[in-house]
Amino acid sequence: MLDAAPGDVSPAQPHAARVPGPAAPARATTVLAAGDIATLTMAASHTADLLGRYPGVPILALGDNAYYTGSAQDYQDYFKPTWGKYQDRIYPIPGNHEYLTPHAADYYSYFGAVAGDPTKGYYTVDLDANWRVAMCNSEVPTQQGSAQWQWLHDDVAAHAGKRYLVTWHRPRFSSGMHGPNQNLADLFQLCYDCHVSLILAGHEHNYERLGPSNGAGEPDANGPRSFVIGTGGVGLRGFDVPALPITEQRLTDQGVVCFTLTATTYSWQFLQVNTDAMLDQGSGTAYTV
Repeated sequence: MLDAAPGDVSPAQPHAARVPGPAAPARATTVLAAGDIATLTMAASHTADLLGRYPGVPILALGDNAYYTGSAQDYQDYFKPTWGKYQDRIYPIPGNHEYLTPHAADYYSYFGAVAGDPTKGYYTVDLDANWRVAMCNSEVPTQQGSAQWQWLHDDVAAHAGKRYLVTWHRPRFSSGMHGPNQNLADLFQLCYDCHVSLILAGHEHNYERLGPSNGAGEPDANGPRSFVIGTGGVGLRGFDVPALPITEQRLTDQGVVCFTLTATTYSWQFLQVNTDAMLDQGSGTAYTV
């Protein structure tokens, strides 16, 4: 397992133009991600097959990991036989379905210490010397001044020079059934102000890639690029509204996204189940916080 690290306290810096990471040896780190995963249909076995193609690669489980209520039985029956085969390299966050079991208690029991403090559900992971992942919890308060907002603010401020990938379950921006989520506005704005490179979410049962944007959802090269990856195995949904101004790609296919991270760039490939097809791929510039 990678080392999980707590946030440290330090004042954050005001927003300014983003600075690309300095040149460094061409060493890449790979990470896989998807949410909305295991159900009684066992379709998650197909996305689990994709995980198996990447031995040793860290996996980000983006919430709603075991339907329907995230109970101990759901995890035992649906998650453990599929994604659970790679338990030793999974870093999870909870989704709204986990909290259908009071306090998401069975989620925290299943994943143990790797899921962080059960009273919080957020934590950080260092992928390598350059990239740090903040695993946030959209099911507890995220507004400015909340414990979670302050934790992320302080963690980023204490790790100047790092590149950040941030995850939470409910997307701030989406053209799926649930649409944009105002409850994540302050946390997204913090990511913008701190020059976070990537934000990953699930919740919508589809895939949407959204271009760099500001906190108002307007195209902005200084903002993070966002991905909605609710394609881990649950039944899929279409898109209920027109694409947003920042939407770059929309898919209704099951799969996982493979991210390749270097000191100066990130790239992505959407890996579709039961095929070698890459339905979406591209790259962007990694920025330091």
